[in-house]
Amino acid sequence: MTDNCNTFSTIVAEAVSGSHVIKIAGYSRIKVLLRNGESLTSIPFSVAGHSWTIRFYPNGDSAESQDYLSFYLILDSANSYDV
Repeated sequence: MTDNCNTFSTIVAEAVSGSHVIKIAGYSRIKVLLRNGESLTSIPFSVAGHSWTIRFYPNGDSAESQDYLSFYLILDSANSYDV
């Protein structure tokens, strides 16, 4: 006798939105002072009960992106495993 066992899983993603304005005062000076791969990090801000920061690389985060700006949204919460 063969035992057939079917199982199912569902993952439901909850949509949350928020906004944060980042102002880069003295951009031209910062671009000259920081080299490729060097960054600045915003103050933490909260969206959906989690703490976030923005990491900004004015001359890119790698050699391939040295002619571009790089921005990263960083989850800064202690309980980030559930996001």
